[in-house]
Amino acid sequence: MHRELFFVDTAVVSNFSIVGKVLLLDEALHDRWCVPEAVADEVRVGVSLGKVPFPGSLRVEKPGDKEKELAAFLRKVLGPGESECIALAKERDGVFCSDDLAARRMADSMGIPVVGTLGILLSLVRGKVLTSEEADSMLEEMIDRGYRSPVGTISELIRDEG
Repeated sequence: MHRELFFVDTAVVSNFSIVGKVLLLDEALHDRWCVPEAVADEVRVGVSLGKVPFPGSLRVEKPGDKEKELAAFLRKVLGPGESECIALAKERDGVFCSDDLAARRMADSMGIPVVGTLGILLSLVRGKVLTSEEADSMLEEMIDRGYRSPVGTISELIRDEG
């Protein structure tokens, strides 16, 4: 994971926010992550409704005209946050961070690298920032708070790799 910027959608920000670990995104994504305006807006709404804790300051990237045009096209099938993330990642040669299957498929079809919550947790374990037990505990808490994970533990992924 060493491209220029990582464009993180609302779900990924929320997953790390609900467990009080947004700062781990800095570790996993080498301090090169940001959110587009639409994601910042979605996060603010979630905070105001009490659905997600305040994640702290977010680095917000404003889409340019070409990115706005692509995002508007993508909004026909995706949400505003995912659309802006994909548009920015495409135009700026970045990585899209999302757990949304439809958005991930769209990004993949456009040649945009994708990583999600599980991939980020796995990279934290590989980088020895977290133990597999700590990552499992975080994932369990995320699942308890509504994250629909395809696996129950990060340890499962590590076992499957080996």
